[in-house]
Amino acid sequence: MPDVPSLLAEGRLYRKPGHYPAKFNSQNSKSAGPNSVRPADDGDSNAPHAGSEVIQEPRLPAPRLKRVLEYVDAHLGENITLADLAQNSNLSLYYFATLFKKSTGLSPHRYILHRRVSRAQQLLQTTDLSVLDVSLDLGFQHQNNFARAFRRVTGMTPTGFRHSNRLKP
Repeated sequence: MPDVPSLLAEGRLYRKPGHYPAKFNSQNSKSAGPNSVRPADDGDSNAPHAGSEVIQEPRLPAPRLKRVLEYVDAHLGENITLADLAQNSNLSLYYFATLFKKSTGLSPHRYILHRRVSRAQQLLQTTDLSVLDVSLDLGFQHQNNFARAFRRVTGMTPTGFRHSNRLKP
């Protein structure tokens, strides 16, 4: 059994900056537990180290993501809520929104907006529908909201887009 003076001396040693026991030293990756984040390897090797595991961020499983994306495409003209999408994927609102953003790189709202603008581009190129009709068909309440969203995504107004990208039969 260690004597008290040696334990006290060890305690003083540990309190000095950079002199902590291995199990408390957060900068010592060898002592890190199985659930801790390990520092990135700066070496040339792309292969994982023996015994180390690569922990991936959780994402929506492919079948659920596909089901949600198909739901969005089928209901572009309607008011799609986050609750509708989360229910479609059988997840809570917050967890669904987090996983969706990690899977697609866009928030659910931004993804729906981009899909609506993409569909609007198709309609403006191939049909004679007015800009107002296109905006209402895609679920926008006001033409001004549609024009603002369209300009934000594409960099041009819907009318300007139609004039410059009109497909002639």
